[in-house]
Amino acid sequence: MFIDLTMSTVALPMETKVREFDGKLWLGLHLLARGHRVVLGPAGEVKASLHRSTPDVYVSKDPGDNRADFFDPLRRAGCRVCGLPTEGGVFTDIAS
Repeated sequence: MFIDLTMSTVALPMETKVREFDGKLWLGLHLLARGHRVVLGPAGEVKASLHRSTPDVYVSKDPGDNRADFFDPLRRAGCRVCGLPTEGGVFTDIAS
């Protein structure tokens, strides 16, 4: 399935800053460079601001964690929920 991200707002919540900050900041900067709006910060604050930021995409560390009470309203509002694992989300170029 193709998701049109033209001028989308992408929410990038962090639960453990020491593990997630560098990767989420890198992703956020690349999204900004491509014209997207980015909401990046502690998960609780990003979640509390959803009614103002109205993201088109919410990047969770685990969208399958049985949090229907949180994810279902986002999906009903037209927000795509996707996952990016904290560990293993960044790969190096191993091409020789």
